[in-house]
Amino acid sequence: MVSAAKLKGDESRRLTAIAFNSWADALNGPPKLAEDATFEELPERVLIVPLSSDKGLCGGINTFITRHTKTCIASLEAQGKSADVAIIGDKGRGQLRRLHADYIKMSLTEVESPGNYTLAGAIASDLIASGAGDYDAVVIMYNAFKNKGSYEQFYKVIMSRWSVHLRVWHVSNNNTSWPSSPMNFSFPPKLFAKDTPPVESPLCLSSNSILNMIGIAAQRLARAVPRVASRVVITRGMATEKQIWNQIQSTKNIQKITSSMKMVSAAKLKGDESRRLTAIAFNSWADALNGPPKLAEDATFEELPERVLIVPLSSDKGLCGGINTFITRHTKTCIASLEAQGKSADVAIIGDKGRGQLRRLHADYIKMSLTEVESPGNYTLAGAIASDLIASGAGDYDAVVIMYNAFKNKGSYEQFYKVIKPFSGQGEDEPLLAYEFEPDTKSEVLVDLQEYLLTSQIYHSFMDGAASEQSSRMTAMENASKNAGEMIQSLTLKYNRARQSRITTELIEIISGASALEDK
Repeated sequence: MVSAAKLKGDESRRLTAIAFNSWADALNGPPKLAEDATFEELPERVLIVPLSSDKGLCGGINTFITRHTKTCIASLEAQGKSADVAIIGDKGRGQLRRLHADYIKMSLTEVESPGNYTLAGAIASDLIASGAGDYDAVVIMYNAFKNKGSYEQFYKVIMSRWSVHLRVWHVSNNNTSWPSSPMNFSFPPKLFAKDTPPVESPLCLSSNSILNMIGIAAQRLARAVPRVASRVVITRGMATEKQIWNQIQSTKNIQKITSSMKMVSAAKLKGDESRRLTAIAFNSWADALNGPPKLAEDATFEELPERVLIVPLSSDKGLCGGINTFITRHTKTCIASLEAQGKSADVAIIGDKGRGQLRRLHADYIKMSLTEVESPGNYTLAGAIASDLIASGAGDYDAVVIMYNAFKNKGSYEQFYKVIKPFSGQGEDEPLLAYEFEPDTKSEVLVDLQEYLLTSQIYHSFMDGAASEQSSRMTAMENASKNAGEMIQSLTLKYNRARQSRITTELIEIISGASALEDK
């Protein structure tokens, strides 16, 4: 019943289109029946444009179109000619790309149906922009309506370069009007000036007359193109119901993912908080040797020695707010501050996200990078990282600065840095003078203590950073889920408006078709 109601409106639009397009047959000739066609009249290089539908459950209209398209391709190849395809409609594209994917140079799907002249202009513009003018001819393959029970497949040949030969009968008695017969064809009258001089029969139009006609036509087209282009841009910029529906479903899927990630981060955060408290108790002895961590915000870094190795702790995964950005920002600030003081700094970055941000402008400072680090870490991992840092020359620097995120609560975190100086010096500067060492190998003990201190500090920083990462990810995913919900509401409202507009248009078409039938 829906299709029967829509058919009335389509029949009315079809009759209007036939009347509107009648002049075009004079240029290209009438459409030709595709059944049993040999396509020998086609030139060397052809672009075939089959018109299929985006929806199924409509009999064999798409199958017939693609079948004749394949026949045309095979016939042209047998004649030593070439053909490409610009398919319109999802169903035709699906059937053609199985065995003829190499011929498809362009495809347009989700085309509004029934179309209008603005849409046809937009498609023509896309075809021309894609190089349709480089072909010798464009062949449009389409279904032609006969009656409610049958249809046939026709094709139109649109030559890229017309060889127009006008024959005009003798005009006498100062009659300057263009006769409709026995001319070979008649143009749309608006393309010609009213004062176009008549031409003696049966000669062809002179070159000056043809140039005059072309000039007048070009002027009229130049005035019309901006108006048509503006309408095309507006139409092409509006999303269809299907596109809006797809956006809604995609946003809902994203919302499900972000909600799941929030729940996972909330579960992981409990474990990270427990491990963080354990690490704080384990690392409490280190503050007696190096002093407590210092807040990186607004720090001047004037207390740092001449030569420093900065170790920023970032993550390998994203979608966790600004924890990596804050770390790299303070690292850059530290480098700039040290250079301004005439000191030097190198970087040993831990985490892929931090490395990616630092190497854009500070690649020369990066002496070492560690990625794909297990999270949350453990003491064994911290010991391995400390060993790698020492093996890479961390002991040659005057200090090692660890830059990390310190967890405060589930909604906030801050950036701190720890300064770890080596146990070296003579006389009054000799470290740990208040302690006795047995056996008397203080230098060896200090080397081991230095590595143990670095490991302990990295371990504590790891645990603090892991808790900060999960809390930040939980907050970020909560905000993302909220934003997705707002976007879904906005898209749903837009979808309902588009759907109501379509239903109203269909009702108007049905009523108009019924009224037209009653008038007959």
